[in-house]
Amino acid sequence: MRLVFADPDYWIALINPRDALHNLAIKVPTRLGPHRVVTSEMVLVEVLNSFSAESPHSRRTVAALVQRIIDNADIDLAPQNPQLFREALALYRDRLDKDWSLTDCASFLIMDQRHITDAPKMTVTSSSRAIARCCAKCDHVRYEKMIAHSQLFHAKNQSSILDCRQSPHLAAFTAH
Repeated sequence: MRLVFADPDYWIALINPRDALHNLAIKVPTRLGPHRVVTSEMVLVEVLNSFSAESPHSRRTVAALVQRIIDNADIDLAPQNPQLFREALALYRDRLDKDWSLTDCASFLIMDQRHITDAPKMTVTSSSRAIARCCAKCDHVRYEKMIAHSQLFHAKNQSSILDCRQSPHLAAFTAH
C-alpha cells in the first residue's frame, strides 16, 4: 500500500474549518486513493503548539483529535527519539539556505527512511490565495518548504475549531 506523509499544515487544515485550506484538506484522502498515512510525534507537537493560544474548549478538542490519531491503528506514527532529533538537527544546520523547521527536517528524514515520496502539500501564498498540490513528489533534498499556515491561522476569525463529533471526514482519519 502506498505511504503518504501527513505534515502539520495538513492536520491543521483538516482540523480547523476556518482554515483557508480546510476544504482542500478534506478532499485529500479521496484524491489519494488507497494509502496509509504516516506522521510523527514531532508533527503532532507542532499541531498542538499551533492551537496553544486558543480557547480551553478548542485546546481540549484538538488534544482529543491528536489522541485519536495516536490511537488509530491505520496511521503509522513515527516516534521522536534522540537519534532522529540529532539527525534532524544536522540537516537543519546543513541546509541554512532553506527555511525548514526542525520538524520539517525530521519529516524529510522519516520520508527518506520509509521511501515515502508522496505528501499532500498544503500552503497559502503571501497573498493568502490557497494552493494545494496533492501527491507532490518530494524528498528531503528537493522539497521546498511552503509558506506556513500561520499567516492565515492566526488572522482574525481563523481560530474556530470543529468539534470532532460533527466531522465525518475527521472521524475517518481518527477512528479507532
